[in-house]
Amino acid sequence: IASMLSETPNEATTFGLLEATQMSPSKFMLCLVILSVHQVEMDSGVESDQLLCKTTVPLPGDAKVEWMEKNDRRVHVYQNGSDQPEEQHQFYRGRTKMNEDLLKTGDLSLTLKYPTDGDTNIYTCTVYRREGNVLLKRQMELKVKGQCCRYRSIVVWIKSIVLLGLLRMAVDLLRHVEPAISFREVKGQPTIFWAVYDPVETLIIIHS
Repeated sequence: IASMLSETPNEATTFGLLEATQMSPSKFMLCLVILSVHQVEMDSGVESDQLLCKTTVPLPGDAKVEWMEKNDRRVHVYQNGSDQPEEQHQFYRGRTKMNEDLLKTGDLSLTLKYPTDGDTNIYTCTVYRREGNVLLKRQMELKVKGQCCRYRSIVVWIKSIVLLGLLRMAVDLLRHVEPAISFREVKGQPTIFWAVYDPVETLIIIHS
């Protein structure tokens, strides 16, 4: 275990130490350090990407693998040798996939299709024994970048176009409207005038 701690812990190391700590309660604090949240980044707009999660610990054939997010929504469930889509939250239904023979290979990675800003979250992969006891656990923080900024830019651009169009319509309307207020000229007083601002040109309507 000492040699494993000298390197940056990867997925296999993390799971191996978790198994060891369950057999030896005295190493509980060691478990908390190794199981710190790992940060993962994905680019929005891609067809799919993976939350990597692997272990070298032998897994029983009747184990249950469950991916959850911090709001207690089930992201993906694998049990009895197949996926269980009926247990998924509808937000993830049809958007997740796990490898075949994952209990034999130890590759518990989750493929997430069409990631967006809404997928930014903290995810936990947990493996349960048949009796319900936790065998392995891994937590990671996912940040999907790019999508939100692009959406905001598009919204700002659309708003600018709409506002400019409305402003031009108002200017065109005012060009055909005569002032409804009559003025009486007073000798020695300045001339009264109306002015309408246009981003392209300024229209001056003079009343004297």
